[in-house]
Amino acid sequence: MENLLQHLAQKQSQFDYAIWAGDIPAHDVWNQSRADQLHVLNTVSDMMLKYLKIPIYPALGNHESSPVDRNSCRNSCRKRFSCRNSCRKRFSCRNAAGIPAEIPAGESFPPPFITGKDSISWLYDALAETWTHWTPVSTKRNIERGAFYSILIRPGLRLISINTNYCNTNNWWKAAEHHRFCRPAAVLTQQLQQAEDKGEKLLTQQLQQAEDKGEKVHIIGHIPPGTGSCLKAWSWNYYRIINRYESTVAAQFFGHTHKDHFELFYDMKNRTRPTNIAYIGPSVTTYQYLNPGYKVYEIDGNYTGSSMQVVNQQTYILNLTEANLTDKPVWKLEYDTKEAYNMSSMTPADWDKFVQRLEKDDKLFQMFYRYYYKSYPAEACDQKCRTALICDLKTARSDDPSMCTLTPEVTWRDLQNYRTANRLC
Repeated sequence: MENLLQHLAQKQSQFDYAIWAGDIPAHDVWNQSRADQLHVLNTVSDMMLKYLKIPIYPALGNHESSPVDRNSCRNSCRKRFSCRNSCRKRFSCRNAAGIPAEIPAGESFPPPFITGKDSISWLYDALAETWTHWTPVSTKRNIERGAFYSILIRPGLRLISINTNYCNTNNWWKAAEHHRFCRPAAVLTQQLQQAEDKGEKLLTQQLQQAEDKGEKVHIIGHIPPGTGSCLKAWSWNYYRIINRYESTVAAQFFGHTHKDHFELFYDMKNRTRPTNIAYIGPSVTTYQYLNPGYKVYEIDGNYTGSSMQVVNQQTYILNLTEANLTDKPVWKLEYDTKEAYNMSSMTPADWDKFVQRLEKDDKLFQMFYRYYYKSYPAEACDQKCRTALICDLKTARSDDPSMCTLTPEVTWRDLQNYRTANRLC
């Protein structure tokens, strides 16, 4: 991590700002505590402050909490060889409020209305102190309450950071009150209204205000809405919001998968007109079967009438094999998107045409597949793999087979099983 920051420090004059898409802690989730997570947060934040003098806009990952996802239950139950039954029993008793009575303290990401020992304030308060090194002090209250914020980066361009842990399928707290997790706009701020802060707005209200003012919006988050890691109801409602504000939302940036890809949004009427795109950036961590990587996005310039959309992007990687042989880590350009994929521009319509080309051009698909894994030697991609990957590119709604090319040989269940087997996050 420090080597990457040293590398970026040498070229930071080229950048306007950086996006920190979450998941700073290591993935040894069975060996982490709240204290561990806070130590990592503070250590990495201090390194960023040391090396980077540009604004950094963070979003919250699913690995920042402790226990991560449902691993506390999963691992303790595995030791007793009765995970499924034992864990289910923990949710069989509900208190007067209808909330499972035995959710362990700090499990995953409880919503803001949960207080006391089960509260997530231990993390959100720390995030508020850290993130406001780069965001205005006015964002502190929303970060403390829900780990999200909205800021005007410059006249005409607003950035909204959303907390996607309320769509996380591994967030046990969504079982406590399922309907609260079905509406992304509501989840972001509905419970915050209890704070009696009238300045806090829903996602849709922020987008409506931006539309009224003629602002463009960049949305950042961690879990991409179309992945199996995102709750279906949340994902489908988010999809509707993006389509309603397609002229306002100029770009979306997510992480979580560790790979280099994207998700397309289409109009709600007949699903033929591409309306938006979510860029999913590669991870710096290797985790497994991946080289470290990061992405540089070129945005339409700061002028009257600018689309503020991504006009090109470059991916840089660190070849681990070479680094281990020479003991000298070198970050180098892996590819330039427009050049490698022969794209004249990068509108949603252009990306839709690119996906159509992937379906017909095996050489192009193999190139994309190599970059998908950041040039790490991946296993060959069979028909099931290919169908699943192309389907994912066209599907920004989770659990949605409507854009997939399914056959008796490659069914929807086959694709779901393939995704589960290849999930890294």
